[in-house]
Amino acid sequence: MQVTKEVISVSEMARALGLSRARFYQLIHDGVLPRPTQAGHGKRPYYSREQQEQCIEVRRTNRGINGQAILFYSMRPTSQVAPRRVPTRQPRSSSPARRESPPPRDAAMITELRHGLSQLGLSNVTDQSIRAALANL
Repeated sequence: MQVTKEVISVSEMARALGLSRARFYQLIHDGVLPRPTQAGHGKRPYYSREQQEQCIEVRRTNRGINGQAILFYSMRPTSQVAPRRVPTRQPRSSSPARRESPPPRDAAMITELRHGLSQLGLSNVTDQSIRAALANL
């Protein structure tokens, strides 16, 4: 990534590094990445050109500004990032009775969850066990 703007938002900086905002804030809290500048009370935080370069250097070298070694997942090209799905609300039932079991999950979501779990080292998780876990939740 090349710095092209004088200042950018926290979300833009996280996106440029290929990190979620939650992970980005975690790395700030741990002292791995620099804190954003916040001009005045209640103003929106931002990253200056110098801070952007620091963040890029941390990502490039895998060494935080605090000297801590950090591992990052490899960044996916933006063309392969799946668009976020906005959940749709189901109309509320007029009856106060609760459902006994969750609505059936579609196969794509179960497959996606199984893939994510296998990446975390849980390779022998079945579709049935995922459905059971979702039902418990």
